[in-house]
Amino acid sequence: MSEPVVVTGRGVVSPLGTTRARHLERLYAGEHAFEPQSEWIERRLPIEIAARVEGFDTRARIRNRMLRKLLQPSAAFAVGAAAEALDDAKIASAGQGAAGQGKAELERCGLYVGSVSFELSPDFFAPALRTSFRAGRAHRDAFDMQRFADQGMAVLDPLLIVKGLPNAALSGVAIELGVKGPTVNLANGTVSGAQAIAAAHDAIVDGEIEIALAGGSDSLLEPHHVVEHWVRSGLSRSGQCRPFDGERDGYLPGQGAGFVVLESLTHARRRGATILGSVGHIGESTAVPTGDDPASATTDALRHALEATVDSLSAEPMQEEAIQAIFAQGAATRDDDAREARVCGERLAETPITATTGAHGYLGAASGPFQVIHALEALQRNELPPTVGCPFPDPTLGIDVTTRTRAGSFENLLILTSDAGRKNVAMIVSSAVERA
Repeated sequence: MSEPVVVTGRGVVSPLGTTRARHLERLYAGEHAFEPQSEWIERRLPIEIAARVEGFDTRARIRNRMLRKLLQPSAAFAVGAAAEALDDAKIASAGQGAAGQGKAELERCGLYVGSVSFELSPDFFAPALRTSFRAGRAHRDAFDMQRFADQGMAVLDPLLIVKGLPNAALSGVAIELGVKGPTVNLANGTVSGAQAIAAAHDAIVDGEIEIALAGGSDSLLEPHHVVEHWVRSGLSRSGQCRPFDGERDGYLPGQGAGFVVLESLTHARRRGATILGSVGHIGESTAVPTGDDPASATTDALRHALEATVDSLSAEPMQEEAIQAIFAQGAATRDDDAREARVCGERLAETPITATTGAHGYLGAASGPFQVIHALEALQRNELPPTVGCPFPDPTLGIDVTTRTRAGSFENLLILTSDAGRKNVAMIVSSAVERA
């Protein structure tokens, strides 16, 4: 039987706030961060509303001047959130002049990051493309490959590829904060951040490391992301994000980053850390949902989580009645919410459900870390955050949606993160940290 993997630090940069405290304050107040996007309106894109991070000061949050120039928004947010998580765990980063114990912890600390697969604005390419077109009737305004080779490439940013790499967030965190342990970068869509936390958990359980910084970052606010997700993934056309509501028609894009510090219980106690909770009973699944059973893959992930026997909480499977609430994905599309509600209804009937997409937007690879951080806060407060944007829960779903903050005694909370049912992660966030 392995010992618990505990959480000792949390960090957030989100549209609701650039610090964890501000983010949680607004979340529990039932606020949302959606605003009109003038750039999209001017370009006549299909969505005009989004949740954008405002007030993130890169000069104050990132000391390294090179990184301030190189990092795209989501990667910069990752540095800010990771730094706050280390600070919350009482571990000084390199930027804070880490020395002694703090420096030793960072040199052994693993770094597990879920990220975008590519993040560059189309504006990076516009000058080269404009230069490479030959105007006039004779050329029919055609793109000229030779002109691109001779002139267009010369105006491209020489660091273009470096800025767009999926591991930019991981590299930025490692360089800025001085994290020198083993690293893993996952660019696997919406479940990436949850998978990063799961991978860090497993590495600690297996004895590979004693401490890890894990989380994810993403931004869906670039125009090409908006069009891609609107076509493929169900962005709202009404300009509203209403998870589990009877009038839901899709999500709205957001951006941000969430990170947690994970440690073995022994390691956390040895350094006198404050223990916020534990993570374990992790289940993952990947499958193409069939027409007959589109919820099958999500059901598998939940079953794996409940039935896991090699985990950080207990040598026994997690009993369904031991779960007091569910932090759902809440993608706000009719199909996604119906699938999630069906899975929860089959295994956890009458268990309260909350989803926060209606407050901060769809966060892509950062979704799972935000759910974990929200669950940890619920354990601290003994109160669930509201499902913002759900004034009239869909009665056909048959689930108990938390539309307002709800008090209770919480010990085990279920996290469900899914990418349209194809890729799924389920895990338990618990207040229990003692050996069974």
